Amino acid sequence: MLADLELIVKMQGLDLRAILLRKEIALLPRQIAEIEKALVTHARKLEADRALLASNQRERKQKELEIQSQQAKAGKLRDQMASAKTNEQFRAFQNEIDYCDKEIKKFEDRIVELMELSEPLAVNVKVAEGALAEGDRDARIAQLRGEWQALHEQVVKAGGLHIIGSERHESRRI
Repeated sequence: MLADLELIVKMQGLDLRAILLRKEIALLPRQIAEIEKALVTHARKLEADRALLASNQRERKQKELEIQSQQAKAGKLRDQMASAKTNEQFRAFQNEIDYCDKEIKKFEDRIVELMELSEPLAVNVKVAEGALAEGDRDARIAQLRGEWQALHEQVVKAGGLHIIGSERHESRRI
């Protein structure tokens, strides 16, 4: 009778270990799905940040071209101002040059704003690219699948999950 009790206690310990292993096995596919879902979310965020950064850089280049255009226009006006015959013509040239200078200042301010916006975007893109390295993702999935396989083999080695008897809704498994 004592040997039977020891065997039952041992079987119960194996049963509890098998139940815990099954729970871990059941959680692993869910964890893999959560990781893959997070990966997709991060990839979308990365693409959005890349697009925003590219748009920001295009606008900065456009503003730089507009600055060059205004500077060229102001240079031509200064050259023409030297040949002005009347004060009225001189003031007109001066007003045009002032307008060009204001436009240049406005474009430069916008470029500074765009640079300030692009700095955190560039950092986010670099961080996201590092986090989303394909090797890391595949390695993590392979690690989780390996853990799942090891737990599955432990359950099988322990005899699997077989019902050997039942009493008052309690199953005995080995």
